[in-house]
This record gives sequence, structure tokens and C-alpha cells, in this order.
Amino acid sequence: MDTVSFSRNVRGVDQVQARRLFVDHDERLGVLESGEGTEGASIKILNLGADWSAGDLVGVRTAPPPSAHKMDLRDGTAAAPVNIGTTASISRVDATSRAEINAMGPTGTDGPDGATAFRSSIKGTATSQVQILAGAFLAWQTGESNGGEASADAGALYGFSRVTGSGVGRAIPLYLESSRETATSGGQQGIEIRIKNSSGSSDSYTFNGASKSMGIWLNAQSTGEADTAAGIQFGHGFSRQFDVGLGFNSLSIKTTSIRDDSSAVRSIHIKGAHEKGSIVVAAAAGPVVIGGEEINFAGSQLMEVLYAAEALDPGVVFGTGQGKSVSMMPIRNSTGNCKVFASNATNAFLTGTAQGDTGINFTAGKTFHVGAQTKTSLLRISETGVAVNGATPVAKAGAITSPAETLAALKIAVDAVRVALTNFGITA
Repeated sequence: MDTVSFSRNVRGVDQVQARRLFVDHDERLGVLESGEGTEGASIKILNLGADWSAGDLVGVRTAPPPSAHKMDLRDGTAAAPVNIGTTASISRVDATSRAEINAMGPTGTDGPDGATAFRSSIKGTATSQVQILAGAFLAWQTGESNGGEASADAGALYGFSRVTGSGVGRAIPLYLESSRETATSGGQQGIEIRIKNSSGSSDSYTFNGASKSMGIWLNAQSTGEADTAAGIQFGHGFSRQFDVGLGFNSLSIKTTSIRDDSSAVRSIHIKGAHEKGSIVVAAAAGPVVIGGEEINFAGSQLMEVLYAAEALDPGVVFGTGQGKSVSMMPIRNSTGNCKVFASNATNAFLTGTAQGDTGINFTAGKTFHVGAQTKTSLLRISETGVAVNGATPVAKAGAITSPAETLAALKIAVDAVRVALTNFGITA
């Protein structure tokens, strides 16, 4: 059997119609009707005559299938849709042992030949020029009411898996594996999801429920109070790595690449060691904004911290609550740096500091300046001296001898004071 085509029109009423399976096999044409009972389904073959494809074709097909189809199944028409029920059903109770699978080979694997209710395979030859599909599932919903119950969605593929009792395996409703076997092949994807919004209207993100259009929507559910471990988790079970965990191609996102509207205890929690930085922001990527939703000051700053005008606490805190000496290096270039420190020991960072002292230190041999932007610095501190009002830093002046009780000696003392004040920058 090469290809199978399923087509069904459905209407939601409480009556079960007969399901018809049209089979072309050994030049016989018949219908298989299933009778349902507590012990299973019985099957009988009826002769259909020539009219074996009276049902409507739905989905992407608009014309009868070509003669290459080996089996065609249609159930219902637009004028007379079927009611509830399943058009075709496969039910299997399995007790395959590991020894039986290993005997069939290859050992240690669970392949589609092992214990599978339905299998579909297709292979493209070297001359194949089109996309080949092992299965195409199409769901087309035009119902305008959900009857007050669950949503009248259109689901092309529905998978449900269960593990009960002492079952040791995982419940995996969908397992996908792609295998790229040559470096010259076109590439591979584990899964591709394309959201095609042809409504002519863009949809916005909904922060407290299902957005009108979504690529993937994950929900944790439990009959009790059990939570799920992770929404998305990247593993290392086969000793290979992804180059990028989450990648956003250029122009792929309009407003926000990652947004968190949850009330999780932590929004982002980084625990592993990262050789080149736990969070890296390129120079041209724009600033990191904290305390606001967009930059507030013009410029090319890499970080901007905004804080409430009435707040008394600092907007940013550096350091530790432990009894340790701490410093931060807020600014530096290739020839100098300046850092703020909090000392927890005698002579920490600077000679003369004691426990609890704070201060600023800078590169030895350089000058520390304080002043208005673009104006002459009003305070200058060098490694050996201090000056104000734009004067060059000078070392501490020598002691001035107390003058004798004569005017000449007093003049000498006053002149020495004048020189010291001028050198420091207090007077001209």
C-alpha cells in the first residue's frame, strides 16, 4: 500500500453514522463497516459497486486523487456530513518484550518496526525534486459556535500519551528526530512551526492569557498540586551541544525578544560558570535600562539606572553585607582607573584607613579631578599633593616658624602663609 488519503466532513450532533473504508486490493472494491461492542469491533466486507468515492474532498485537495492513490477514504459530504464518531480506528494492546525486539534487531533500540500501531514511510530518490511527506494531517474548522463547552478549535494533529502504575518509561506525546548524515546536505531542523496570519490584522501580546496568535503555548497541568519541572529544557544526553540556546534572527521580533510577566521568585537565575560573561551586551546593542522601560538620557551609555524621585535608598548597591573589604571599578581605560571602596581593615586600599572607612582611589602617578563639566577642575589630587581652583597639586608645605616679637619676623611668617595659600590655590 503506497499512499493513503483521509477526508471527512463532520457536524456536531449526537448520532453515530457508519464509517466507510474504501479499499482497492486484488481488483476487489468493498467497504469495511465496524460494529462496536464491549468485546471489540467486528468487520464485514460489503460490495460497493462503482460509486466508491462519493464523499467530499476536504483540506488542500480540490480534485479527485490521481490513479496513483492505492486507497482513498471519504466520509460524508457538505450536503450530508457525518455525525460524531471516528472514520478509521486502530487499537492495539501490546506486550512486546525487550528480547523480541533485540531478536528482530538492531538490539537496544525501539524503532517503528517494533511495537507500532501505524507506520508510514516514504523515501525520495536522487532524482526527487519536491518535498516528500510521510504524512499530511489537515484540519479545517468553519463552526461558529462551541456549544458552550470547550473551544471549537481545528487540530491537525493530537497526541496523548500516558504512563500509569509502575510504568518506568516517560510519557512522550510527540518525539521528533532529524538526521543529517552528510556535511553537503541542505541542513536539518528538529521542528519548524510557521504561524501564518492572513487576517490582515496584526496581533499583540496578551500578558495574562492566550494571545490571539502564538507559535508555541506551554501550559502545566495536574489533577492535584504537582508542578512541572521545566517549560523548555536543553539537555546534554548525547554529549553534543547547541551553538546557541535561543536565537532571534535579524528583524524577527518587533517589540520584545524575551518578556517576563510572571511572578516567579527569580526572573533570570544564572548559576553556571561562563568564561566570557554571564550577560554580555555588545557596545552597539544599546544600554541596559534598570528601573524604566526605555532610556531617559541621550547619549551612548551602556547602562542607565532610573529611580523614583521620592526614594531615599540608592538605586544601585555594590558590595556585600559581610565583613569584607570591597571595591568596585566603575571607570577605566588603557592608562588609568578610579574605584570606590569600603575598607574593613587598617590601611586597606589606602594607608590610614580603618574598619568601616570609605573612599576613592585612582591610578598612582595620575591626578584625580573634581569640577563642572567642560570647566576648569576645582579640586585636583595627585599622588603627593592637593590643590584647588585649578592650581597644580603641591605637596604639604613645610612648618612655619613662629615669629619673634618684631615686625620683621612677623612679615616673614605672613609671607610664608601667603605662599602656601597661593600654592594650594586658595588665593591668587
